[in-house]
Amino acid sequence: MLSRHDKINFIKKYKIILFSLLFLTNTAFGQETTISIENGTATVNRIAEFNRPWAILELEPNRFLVNERGGNLFILQANGEKTQVELGELEHEIYARGQGGFLGLAKHPEYNENGWVYMSYSGLANSSNASTILIRFKINNNQMQDIETLFVSDPGSTTRHFGSRIVFDNDGYVYLGLGDRGNRPLAQELSSHLGSLIRLNDDGSIPSDNPFMDNNQRREIYSYGHRNIQGLFYDSENDAIYAHEHGPRGGDEVNLIKRGVNYGWPEATYGIGYSGFRISDNQTLEGTEDPLFYWDPSIAPSGFTIYSGKLFEPWKGSFLVGALKFGVISRLIWDSNNTKLIEEERILDGEYGRIRDVYEDSNGYIYFLTDLSNGAVYRLTPEN
Repeated sequence: MLSRHDKINFIKKYKIILFSLLFLTNTAFGQETTISIENGTATVNRIAEFNRPWAILELEPNRFLVNERGGNLFILQANGEKTQVELGELEHEIYARGQGGFLGLAKHPEYNENGWVYMSYSGLANSSNASTILIRFKINNNQMQDIETLFVSDPGSTTRHFGSRIVFDNDGYVYLGLGDRGNRPLAQELSSHLGSLIRLNDDGSIPSDNPFMDNNQRREIYSYGHRNIQGLFYDSENDAIYAHEHGPRGGDEVNLIKRGVNYGWPEATYGIGYSGFRISDNQTLEGTEDPLFYWDPSIAPSGFTIYSGKLFEPWKGSFLVGALKFGVISRLIWDSNNTKLIEEERILDGEYGRIRDVYEDSNGYIYFLTDLSNGAVYRLTPEN
């Protein structure tokens, strides 16, 4: 007979095995599950598995580029077929540790003509310090070719908060979101790239009308006072850039980006330190811009789209923000006066894990990525 101790261990092992089988059953590739949303139901389809995917980018209809934080690139078809892209030689060694690795993805507005893909990653600027680096490249025959380094953030560090998402505006400028690298005061220093939004020409040169062009300022900076930008979206219809960023405990923010504006971190924040200490006495501060919206408690936002398609008609104009902390997609809408954002609903309920990216394709489907070693790309479709 089994001893009481052996029985307890047997039960524990049985529960672990049972949970694993249920997890695999519920997340099998191609299998569809149904979730409730405010205006009905939607189908979630698990498209393909990845190891900590960070970003997804539609290259052409039903053909995507997906990167893994550890330093891999894949072509993904909408039917789940994936092909690994052979990497070219990067000028800086990838720093795939902690929050670092392959990060944001974007394509040139004239991608169909020139084939340029843009990616940010954390790389070693010297033997010990890592920076957020922006490159562009082309993909031919599933190979990464014609790699150009466009920007390297300075100063480097060995710690966290790399950012980093990428968008283009209607004029062809490229924007790159950066984090403060854990060095809070530098987010207020224009002599440092840290904690800022960078604006460049598409070839990496500096636009002549950037706001900070003095000799002691980093000319690439477009706005500053950011903690860690993890979502960036350009609303081409209204010519507006929105960013969301991680706060400390409480105080994750959504901001409307304005030229040359200070967004306050760490001099003004709605959050507190993780151990409970007060970072600043100011939630708002003269000379800094208040957020359009903030989450308290924090959701650790990641990934960002403003829905414009027809499949989810009630969501048109909604801000869809992934959450690492609760495994939800936070849907934000404008209030009746169109002056501030309010949270309308939370989609999903943590059952898929940490949401790293949220993306709308040209057909109006919503894709989301889960930040797990057995993470995946999922597609969200409304049910009729």
